[in-house]
Amino acid sequence: MNKILFWDIESAGVNALKSDLGFCLMVGYKWQGDKEASILTIKKKDLKTFNDGPLLTEFSRIYNEADLTVAHFGSVFDRRFIQGRLMINKLPPIPFTKMRDTCMIARSVANYSSNRLNTLGNTLSLTNKKIEKGNGWPTWWFRAMQGDMGAIDEMAIYCKGDVNALEELYYRLLP
Repeated sequence: MNKILFWDIESAGVNALKSDLGFCLMVGYKWQGDKEASILTIKKKDLKTFNDGPLLTEFSRIYNEADLTVAHFGSVFDRRFIQGRLMINKLPPIPFTKMRDTCMIARSVANYSSNRLNTLGNTLSLTNKKIEKGNGWPTWWFRAMQGDMGAIDEMAIYCKGDVNALEELYYRLLP
């Protein structure tokens, strides 16, 4: 049986969409069959210097165990962002493990008005939906970059919701 890893990242920085201008705050992940998602977060001492190396080292060990990975928009953003951050931190790359990208799968099989995780969750009436950012965004990121670990904890709940929604969406798209 394949060991399937569902995962998502949260990044921050001057431009949190680019590896050289941002850094990784956390990685949420869940193994197929696990009851709950887990979250790896940047440590307070590392947050002060935007050092995501220890976080990425820990996640790399987990990622390396997977036979298949699943992420939403992961082939375009998450995996490439992490690869860039690993290079910057002089760490070995994560392997090009087979990936299923639920955003790309949805785009290829249906013509929805949006392929965002939240929209697909609502459109397909999934039980696990992406948690609304509400009052948290963008202040979470600003607070986190100022060293507020409470903001990191709030974001971890949000990231866990993303991973749970991702897993349900993946199984819904499988047929």
